[in-house]
Amino acid sequence: MNIGILIVLAFFGFIIYYLVFRVPSSDLVFTSNSEAEVNMIQKYLSANGIKTYLKNRDVQRFVLDGALGNPTLHVVDSKDYKKAIDLIQNYNENSK
Repeated sequence: MNIGILIVLAFFGFIIYYLVFRVPSSDLVFTSNSEAEVNMIQKYLSANGIKTYLKNRDVQRFVLDGALGNPTLHVVDSKDYKKAIDLIQNYNENSK
């Protein structure tokens, strides 16, 4: 029984550590507290030939502080990183 409690505590400790101290991925190009906005940017990048993937899509509803669980958009190919950032900046400038 004591071993089970230790395993559960270690598991939750790892989850908390991961959520608090993880470093943003080097392929991260966009994040928002709005999943709809992340999906819109993903479609825009896809239309411009950049393959992406989402992380933290459903985590937000499990985390109390939204900053830790915001959906994030990442490029598949690191060669597309700069182009994706430029496209997102142009998109944001044109949508104002």
